[in-house]
Formats: sequence, C-alpha cells, structure tokens
Amino acid sequence: FYVSRSYEDLTIALMNLEKEGRISKVVALVPEPEAFFCAPDEVELLLRPRREDRTVRILTQSDPYVSRFIWEVRSVLDRGWYLPIFKGVDPIGKVLMFKVNDYLEIKDLHVPTAYLDEFCRAFEILLDNHAAQLVDVAVLSNFNSEPITALDETTRSALESIGFKATGERMIRGAIVDPQPREIAERALFHKHHLHQATRHENEILALKKVTEIRDDFALRGRCELYRVNLKSMASAHRLHQGINLRGHQVWASYEHFQDILAIRNEPADDELWDIVEFFSTNSDPNLFKERHALSQAEFRKLVQPLIRSGHIVQDFRGGFRTVQLEPNVDRVELRREHIRKLVEQYPVITLRQLTQLAGTSFKPEELKAVLNVFEEDETLIKGFLIEDFHQVCWGRKELLEEARSIPSIRDFVLPPSDPIAPYFADIMKERFGFGSAYLVFRNAEPVAAFKANTRNKIIDVKDYEGSEKAWRIVKEFAWEHQMPLQTDLRIGGKRLQ
Repeated sequence: FYVSRSYEDLTIALMNLEKEGRISKVVALVPEPEAFFCAPDEVELLLRPRREDRTVRILTQSDPYVSRFIWEVRSVLDRGWYLPIFKGVDPIGKVLMFKVNDYLEIKDLHVPTAYLDEFCRAFEILLDNHAAQLVDVAVLSNFNSEPITALDETTRSALESIGFKATGERMIRGAIVDPQPREIAERALFHKHHLHQATRHENEILALKKVTEIRDDFALRGRCELYRVNLKSMASAHRLHQGINLRGHQVWASYEHFQDILAIRNEPADDELWDIVEFFSTNSDPNLFKERHALSQAEFRKLVQPLIRSGHIVQDFRGGFRTVQLEPNVDRVELRREHIRKLVEQYPVITLRQLTQLAGTSFKPEELKAVLNVFEEDETLIKGFLIEDFHQVCWGRKELLEEARSIPSIRDFVLPPSDPIAPYFADIMKERFGFGSAYLVFRNAEPVAAFKANTRNKIIDVKDYEGSEKAWRIVKEFAWEHQMPLQTDLRIGGKRLQ
C-alpha cells in the first residue's frame, strides 16, 4: 500500500486506522521527537520502564531494526557494506565478511577490546549459523585494521577459544592449510582410476572388471593398454545391462548395480505403466508385448522410456528388457551412505561441488556434507585448502597425496566426456574453455585444451576446439589409439589443423 500510494494517502490511512482503534501512536523523544505506530496491546509494554538490554549482537544491514536506523548506524560506523555489531541498541563495531565460493573471507573485525569476550560468543553463534548452511570454514585476515601477526596474546587467545588457528599471516577456523601442486593431486587421481601409464590394465577384460559402470568404448579404452573387443561384444560374456545411472547417463553395468541405483532413487513406478513393469518381470521380448497390445515401435518406446529413465527397467545384452527388482529388506539409508563413501574413497582431493556433480541429483548437498564430516571426524579425510591457487575448501586423503610424489609424471592423454571421472573437471571445462561437456586434453597432467567432436561412422570429426595449438598432437595420438580417422575444418592461429 505505502509503495504504490502518495504520502498524503498514507497519512489519511494511518489517521483512519488510529480513529478505529486498530493502531496506536507513540512518540519517541530520543534522539529527536518522532511518531511511531504500533498495535494497541503493545502500548502498555512500551510505556513500562525496563532495564536496557546490553547484549552484544551481530546483525546484517538488511535486518529490519538496522535498516530502520541505517543512517544513524552509518554515521557511527561509516558507510559501506558490513555486519554491524550492537551493544544493546548502540552500534559499537563492524565485521567485514564475505562468502567466497564455499568459505567465509573475514577481511577485518572492528571491535572495542573491552567487549572482546562478549563479541567472541556472538561471533561463534554467527559462524555456527553459517555452518548450518554448509559454509563451515572461515578465514580471518585482520583485526582492528592490524594484521594477525601483530595481535596481542589476549586477543589471539580469545579468537582461538572459538576455533580459529593461526596459519601464517591468517587465522583459519574449521580447516587446515596444506597446499599441494594441482599436478600432484591429479597425478594421484589418474593413478587411482587406472588412467596413469603405471596402473593401466593389460587388456579390456581386466579394465571392465574394475569399473562399476561404463558408458562407451572411449571411456574404457583409456584404462587399458590393449583393446581387442568392443564393449557391446563384452556385454554378453559379462551379462551386462544397459540403463540410466544417477547422473542421467546411459551406462553398461551389472544388474545388481541397477538394483542399488533403484533403491537409492526410491521412486515408485507410474501406476499407469505398472502392467509394463509386471510383463518384463517374467518376459524380455518387447515384440511379444507390442503384439499383445497392438503397439508400434514408436508407441512402445513412448511408454517404456519413462520407466527406463526412472530405473525400473533396463535393457539386457540381447536387446530385450528386464524389470529391476529391489532386494528384500534393503536398508536404503545405509545403502545411500555406502554409495557416497565408495565415491569419496576414489578421489584423493574433492570439493563439495565436485562431489555433488559426481553423485547426481538423488543426493542433496546436506547429505553429502554429513558423510564428509564423518570421514573428517574419524581422520580418514582432511579438510582445508589443499591445492595451490585454488580458493575452495577441499577434502583429501593425506596418504594418497603423499604417495603421489613418488608416482612418475603421467602421459599426455585425452579424457572423453563419457569417462566416469569427467564430472570432476566440469568447473575447469566451463571456466577455461567455455564447454559444458567436451573432450579434455591433458599435457603434463594439466588441462591445456578441449574439443567437441562427432564420432559417427567411426570418424572423429572435431567441430569445436579451444586451447593450445600444441595440444593438437595429443588429439592425433588419441585418434590413433582408437584407430579412428581424425578430420576437421577448423583453423587455429590462421592455420588449418591437420
């Protein structure tokens, strides 16, 4: 009402409400006489003398109380965006704090030393509130405009009592600082996932046994030295099924794996499609179902596709369909936790964002964070800033990072978008090369280029390329390894790629 009407209309409306007894007028005398309006039953409470509340609070400038007196607050604490600190109703200091990625960057704290202990108690509550929002790491750079290294013992002890620890020129709460070169972390990652030349499998049979799910031949080829039989041919011998994983991709995996995925999703099948689920519990031939119901291939696909996407039906290695039956008495909660644990164990260093992308939409960040915290408590993982020039909180396995220093440098290679660990590099792909999904080229364990390509008719046809021209040699080696011709109409640096 007061936004869309004039000042005169608002005055008349308030006067009419006061005459009707629906609101009451109260005049405050300090700092200057000013009229306020409140509910009639609150007048007696306002007129009753009470002891002033002198509790220390840290508020935001968008808080209703602060925004009402914002000019008075800014006249005391100066202009700018900060969190004002109040002693009762009096502004006494400010916190210059910002959220950066997934941690709090505290640029400065302005607090009178006399209120330091009370402030620390209020500040701890504020930081715990942020921790409930999955931001539980804070980095403090200055205190009262002085560097952390110049703090006196009393101030340092007060900050340490609420969880801060001195690390170089900063104090950190909830994490450690042990930065390693990115190359070391990624070398350990590729070594763990059998992409490193020292851990690649001898042939495709051994490689297939070590992966839980695989999308295509490109993803499997990088994990073995010798590739003789394609994935579709091996599906029959290994009794693999084709279905949708938790990230929404079509993958080859065992029937038991799809049972786990269905239990993790915990989504009931559509009641209108239940007859399809029942039919493929005892039959696998889709032609028989189409004949019984007089359906065309397109009509059948339209019916069965939602069940494939939800994980209730998978395709077997003969091209038929099979209903996924849940295991009796399965503990879904424990199954979800175990799935996250297995996922985390495969990565030497991982951020919460990367884990969210790898786990899929079935898992909420809060659930993933809870499992990471359990790993942190039992000292399986360490949390902090573990990668050089990477300003995000990571969880890492210290023993894997230490062992990675003795691992020889990795070969130059191409990571296809269908590889199981491709979502781990989704942010790098987006930030450096502007692609959502593409082939990522690594040189000396560093992503130097990315390209998009069509692979129809057993030809790698590069349609878009971003990055170093020198990386084209690695793309050629990738095509040679897959025994597929490489072609493109692109130019880099004025030269046509060959």
